[in-house]
Amino acid sequence: LLQSVDLSSLGNNKKLGASVLTTVLANLGDTSIKELEDIVLKHTSCEQDGKLYRLSERFDSHFNQHRGHLIPVLKEGLMYQFADFFIGGGGLLSNIQPNLKATK
Repeated sequence: LLQSVDLSSLGNNKKLGASVLTTVLANLGDTSIKELEDIVLKHTSCEQDGKLYRLSERFDSHFNQHRGHLIPVLKEGLMYQFADFFIGGGGLLSNIQPNLKATK
């Protein structure tokens, strides 16, 4: 999936992070991205009316109501699930989209 990422910007975390994010977004729906989505959504819980549920159980209803949540949830979930792979990455994940925050 990330074979098309331009590694010439290895010294510039913001450019590399943007390149990774662009590649991921360009491949939404691809099997490899779907597998990452599944990992994140199966391990992410939400609460509504005092009841907990996993996002994977109510994907359509949750994201139809909160469209702006999908990318921030995936970003935060990937950081949580895979941060140990990026130790020493010079802050790559923190620079992917610093202003990307979920809103309620």
